[in-house]
Amino acid sequence: MDSGHEWTLELNLTDITVEIRYLLKEVVK
Repeated sequence: MDSGHEWTLELNLTDITVEIRYLLKEVVK
């Protein structure tokens, strides 16, 4: 159960990082 929870958190962090990078690119533009 714990392993599954950690995996979900990891995926969420990845999605957040991708979103932030996308927003930064838009700002630099």
